[in-house]
Amino acid sequence: MNEVSTIRPKKFEYLEHTGDIGLKIYGTTLPELFANAAEGFTSIITEVEKIEPKFRNQIVVEANGLEELMIRWLNQINYLFEVEGKLFAKWEVCSLNKNRLSALGEGEDFDDQKHPILHEVKAATYHQLKLEKRKDGWFAQVIFDL
Repeated sequence: MNEVSTIRPKKFEYLEHTGDIGLKIYGTTLPELFANAAEGFTSIITEVEKIEPKFRNQIVVEANGLEELMIRWLNQINYLFEVEGKLFAKWEVCSLNKNRLSALGEGEDFDDQKHPILHEVKAATYHQLKLEKRKDGWFAQVIFDL
């Protein structure tokens, strides 16, 4: 019997950066790229697999272009964690164009007994930022200030 192997494309990988941390993010579509960026960002903060889908929040972000939209998106997720104590494990990008993103995030409130802090992130930065369409999908690189 032949088994068919399905290879899932990589969502993101960590990028070593002096004093900071970065992500290389991949997506077959632009909405998938933004969802994978959010998941990758959360994995820098804590263990994503420990976040349960106890609520859904809508997030809307506006910007002047895709690169700015990516930075504002990630910084909004960081704001929701830092200020409101919300962690998200799963994202559904509902609408996206070069100036506006609307997404639903599933997650739960931060619990220090359940969610270990791996890194404290100050912000997503424009330093070495990349966001580009490639022949096999989309690619982004983001450096986070720790």
